Amino acid sequence: MAIGEANARLEKIEILLRKLGSKEDSLATLGLRLLSGLHQSRESVVFSPASIFVTLCSILNGAGSGTAVQLRQFLGLNLTDLQSINEFCCAFSTQVLTRHRNLQMGVPNALWLSNHMTALPNFSQVCQQWYSGSLHTCDFSEATKTGEAINNWAERKTHRLITDIEIPFGAGTDMLVTSSVYLKALWRSPFDTTLKSIFHTAAQTRVEVDMMSVNETFRVSRSPDFHAIQLPFKDPHLHMIIALPAPNVSFEQLFFPHPRIFDNANYEVVPVHLELPRLDIYRKYDL
Repeated sequence: MAIGEANARLEKIEILLRKLGSKEDSLATLGLRLLSGLHQSRESVVFSPASIFVTLCSILNGAGSGTAVQLRQFLGLNLTDLQSINEFCCAFSTQVLTRHRNLQMGVPNALWLSNHMTALPNFSQVCQQWYSGSLHTCDFSEATKTGEAINNWAERKTHRLITDIEIPFGAGTDMLVTSSVYLKALWRSPFDTTLKSIFHTAAQTRVEVDMMSVNETFRVSRSPDFHAIQLPFKDPHLHMIIALPAPNVSFEQLFFPHPRIFDNANYEVVPVHLELPRLDIYRKYDL
């Protein structure tokens, strides 16, 4: 993808974001609300706000009046017309469907509709035009066949990283939603080595883990409430933020009423020796 083409797509997304409404109703705000709710268990949380947002926007096109109102409230899109919503989701999905040497990324989703139900022609057309033909029909009473179809979709869309999903459906299921995110990116400063080292947990225990390390210059934020570091990828539009709150600071205080860890004004560039544990997280959610 040429740089000029990528910048033009980003500008289109920014214009569509302004049409979607205020900062209060942004995709980032939706992500923070979901994060706050999912974190109530105080366990590891892994999810993609962008993928959930795009998936629910596609469903909004076929929702009845009561369901549509609830979806709009949840998404923060009460006053936004469907055309602008669909244009944004299409532009966003096209932009993140990036594939080059430094970055592969996508937010695939799909709707699985029981074959005893009939989607309105307009809804089928919207899914085809704006959401990459994400609507599929299936027979939920044939558990093996339908499960294989969904797992094949997941395997294909996640480059064989997800091959077996535990899917709760039965003969009485009318619709199933699958949503995923795929990211394969190169660090701008790769970690040098992986060695066994001690990790201090939130429960004040010590465990031996595989620890990655690197010596490099990073953007770091240090305040009485938290320490945070930005780890850039080779793609200039992408970085990871890792934050460590102070012992007396709750998770919610990091993000509400203002997500200070996202404010670049709080960061300075300093040399760092960084050690991080290798992560392998699996979570199931009932949304």
